[in-house]
Amino acid sequence: MTEPNAGFDAEKPSVDELIAAVLAYDLEGVEDLLLRGVDVNAKDSKGFPALMWVVDNGYTEVAQLLIDNGAHIDAKDESGDTTLMLAAKVGHVGLVDVLIKNGANIDEKNNDGITALDYAIDMTQTEITQRLQQAAEEVAAEKERARRAVVDKKQQGLRDKARYKPKPRGQS
Repeated sequence: MTEPNAGFDAEKPSVDELIAAVLAYDLEGVEDLLLRGVDVNAKDSKGFPALMWVVDNGYTEVAQLLIDNGAHIDAKDESGDTTLMLAAKVGHVGLVDVLIKNGANIDEKNNDGITALDYAIDMTQTEITQRLQQAAEEVAAEKERARRAVVDKKQQGLRDKARYKPKPRGQS
């Protein structure tokens, strides 16, 4: 009879193993480590989670895999830069798209008050600048739709109240 979990490493994989697999662009290795319970959000000795290394190296597929497995999309480094800021700064258009699609906060500021859009403009990343501006417009439009829905609901409630006129007592 075989022991339960025979063939599996009893220890949880380390973040260093995950980052090594990420840097080697080893999708199967990353998947294996995720299945074995590696903490996808753990930071290495430099303070970077695996998703930061993925973004720095431009690995779109690995980024999506980590995000699908719970990586914090708005992870920050010690200077407060997010994954989206890093992607904008180094010019990884595909990663900017993946991060935006998965809900990265485009308005987030680092410790110096700089946003991903600021980095894209400073680094003359024209395509990324356009994508971030478009995403910002879409976020603003969605916020406006939500605000209008609340206002409309309140106005409807007031109209309903005005229509409801209780009958005086004694009348049926």
